[in-house]
Amino acid sequence: MKKVLLTGATGLIGQYSLKPLLDAGFEVFAVSSNEKTLGNHINWIKADLLNFEEIKKVFEEIKPEYSLEQGLDRIIKGNTNE
Repeated sequence: MKKVLLTGATGLIGQYSLKPLLDAGFEVFAVSSNEKTLGNHINWIKADLLNFEEIKKVFEEIKPEYSLEQGLDRIIKGNTNE
C-alpha cells in the first residue's frame, strides 16, 4: 500500500481529500496541529508545519510516496510579520 502524507487534513479541502485517498487504496497519514481521531483508517499525526525539524522527522519516519500540501494557509500566515 502506498503512503500519502496530507497536511491541512482538517481544513476545507483537506477534509474532503481523505475519503477519496482511502478509496484509492492509499495509507493516509494526516498532519494536524491538533491531535485528531476522526476516521478509522487514518493515521493522525500532531505536528507544527512551521517547525522544520518536526516536519523533517515526520517525513523521515513515514517515508511517504506522495505528499499533498493543503496546509498552506497555516504556513503563509505563520511566515508573515502581521
